[in-house]
Amino acid sequence: MEGVLWFIEGELTDGLGDTAGKRIFCVFQDVKGKLKKINPSVIWDLAPTDGVALSENLKSMFSKRNEIEGHVVTTIMFPYLAEIEETRKKDSDIKRKYGLRSLDFLLQESNDKLLHYQQQMEEGKDMKIVIYNEERRKEDLEDKRKKLVEEIEMEKQLTVSEPKIIGAAAVLPMNRLKPGAEKPTGRGMSRDEEIEQVGMDFCKKYEKDNGWSPEDVHTENLGFDIRSTKYRKEGAFDDIRYVEVKARAQDGAIRISANEWKKAKRFQDKFWLYVVTFAGTSQPKLDRIQNPAQAFKVDEDIYATGYIIPKEKIVKAVSD
Repeated sequence: MEGVLWFIEGELTDGLGDTAGKRIFCVFQDVKGKLKKINPSVIWDLAPTDGVALSENLKSMFSKRNEIEGHVVTTIMFPYLAEIEETRKKDSDIKRKYGLRSLDFLLQESNDKLLHYQQQMEEGKDMKIVIYNEERRKEDLEDKRKKLVEEIEMEKQLTVSEPKIIGAAAVLPMNRLKPGAEKPTGRGMSRDEEIEQVGMDFCKKYEKDNGWSPEDVHTENLGFDIRSTKYRKEGAFDDIRYVEVKARAQDGAIRISANEWKKAKRFQDKFWLYVVTFAGTSQPKLDRIQNPAQAFKVDEDIYATGYIIPKEKIVKAVSD
């Protein structure tokens, strides 16, 4: 990556003036000017550095605020608007189903009471106070119903607020700063792209099935393969996982690289090791290990060759 990361706060308001959704978005602008939405938690994947001279082209990119704001409105906020509209529609359906029905039931009950009281008054009973009180109650119910209908409609009217740029950061490739190291390989653990893809697909499906939004970043050499996020119903950020996927055609030991181990120690409970065994069969099996840096005891002097975790240790460390 080489370019600028823009961090933007996007907000939606409803017809009542309340915040319907607020989220931090991130746009990566490469040196050619191409814009791409990426997960804002990418900031945690990058290492800060000082004393690096930026090119004039990179410096000039920080003046593109208007272009970034326009891009955010058209390509990010409108899809976000559609997402929140769908959520608000479900909420309004619930309010109509339960809130309005409850009020309609109470209004019908009040009408029945008034009819009964009128009949009693015709029979000579003094029902003036009782009827007066019930009529006030009915008026109150009618007022509540009217306000609820208006509230439901106003909550469905969403408006995109002006995006707010809260920060920007220049990004340079790591190989500009120091030579990169090749990933280690080992006997019996050579790369098999087909098996790895089975493992990735299996893990992403698991995340989606459990309410998470997985993002495949395995080609970016970040020290993990999936950045998985979860958002609350109203769209606010809830949690994040950094998932390193290891897939074996059958079963056996796995290897964690120095970079992956470094990220495991950094992110601790947010870092998960997903081990997919029997990925070469019709029934892959997933074992999930939270915070492998705590789960495994290793010799920290073997960074050069990576960490080999035996099969029996994986089984012992599997998280619930």
